[in-house]
Amino acid sequence: MSFNLSLVSFFVLIIAYFIVVEIFTVLFRLTGLREDKARFQAVSCMTNSGFTTRESELILNSTVRRNLARVMMLFGYLF
Repeated sequence: MSFNLSLVSFFVLIIAYFIVVEIFTVLFRLTGLREDKARFQAVSCMTNSGFTTRESELILNSTVRRNLARVMMLFGYLF
């Protein structure tokens, strides 16, 4: 694989990552989260980095948000 193809593949993967984060940010917003909290949760779930206890209560108190977080964690694992 040439260097140029590797570089293009890397940037396509980064763009796809950001698109998935934005999609799940919108989905979290549709469940009632503010945009800043929704984006933070989306990035946390995608990177599998965890999140703070108070912030996690926002996700764990809702079945829909919990299911979204579960799907995001799987996406993050696949990436």
